[in-house]
Parts: sequence; C-alpha cells; structure tokens
Amino acid sequence: MAREVVATRPDIVLQDVELVNLPTGPVLIASIESPRLPNPSRIARFEALLRERLGEQRVRVIVRAAESVDITSKGRILFGGAHFGGTSEEEARRRRTIEETVRANLQGLPDTFVTAIDAVRQDSGWAVRAEVVGPRVLAPGDVHTVEERTAKATGEPVDLAVRARTDVLVTAKQYRAVRDAQLPEDRDALSAPDPGSP
Repeated sequence: MAREVVATRPDIVLQDVELVNLPTGPVLIASIESPRLPNPSRIARFEALLRERLGEQRVRVIVRAAESVDITSKGRILFGGAHFGGTSEEEARRRRTIEETVRANLQGLPDTFVTAIDAVRQDSGWAVRAEVVGPRVLAPGDVHTVEERTAKATGEPVDLAVRARTDVLVTAKQYRAVRDAQLPEDRDALSAPDPGSP
C-alpha cells in the first residue's frame, strides 16, 4: 500500500518498508528520499487509510526521510533554469552579475552566509532564490532591503525569496556556515598528525 501512495508522488522515492511488531501494536516504517520533509498531516492521512484497509486500529506509521539535494557544478539547484537554461553568453553574464550582487548584499547582513543562489529572468525583471544560514532567520525587511540595493546597483528589478536556516557552527570567536567547516584545508588539518604526538 505504501508503494501505491508513493506512486502518486513523483518527488518521493520509496527506499524500504519494514513492519515492526511492538507490544502496543504494529509499526510500519517507510524509508523515503524526498527534496522536502513529509507533512505530519499527510502521514496521519496515510496512517488512517492503512488502519482502515488492514482493519487494525493500533497500527502506527513512521516515515524515515532522507532529504535529497540536487547539485551541479554551479551549486545547489534552486531554479533549474539557472543551471540548464539555454541562454546567450550576455544573458549568462547578466545572471552572474545579479546573483553575485544579491549574494554580496545578503552577506552584508550581520552573520549571514549564502550557501546557494540562482537567478532567472522574468518579464518583470529577475526572480532570485537564495539559501542562507545564520544565527537568526532573516526578516521580510531584510529581504526587501537586499532587493532594493540590488535593483539600484544593477538597474534591474529583483524579486528575492530566501530559504533561511540557523545551521551554523559557533566557536568562541565567530559564526561560520557549517559547510565552511568542511573545506578541504580543514579536512587536511583534521587528518594531519598531531604535532605533539610521537
């Protein structure tokens, strides 16, 4: 039945289904891969459907989700058109200018790190999606300020949407994006022998 439900959702890949019998009743564990975490209300609907079909009211459902991320040499895909759109060299240059200007304006905000950014041209200007991490979630006013600064610098209107996460590494001296903690030089430093060791 889990496979039937997933078949209607092309964004979900069902990896495994396991049935565990606990003293409190059976538990169905469905392992999935998806670009988004499942909504608890959808899980509740699936659980109700499963109970009805099996005639077992004690059955529970756990969804074990692995988030899938699509990445090209440009970075994480936020807009497919920014990675695969057939554009002229001039259009590609303009996109890079917009993306780098938005990146600079976002990173001009206190302790804000841009981990991915994509821009695509629209009739009204540029639509830009960015993923940022920091110790706080940005406010709508912050996003509006970045839109205005970018439009002023580039001469083109920008409609910005930001996915913000508080996924940062905090040390006694600074904030850093978690991805920055795994740069090659950091890995080399971690694998190098301790100077004090024999």
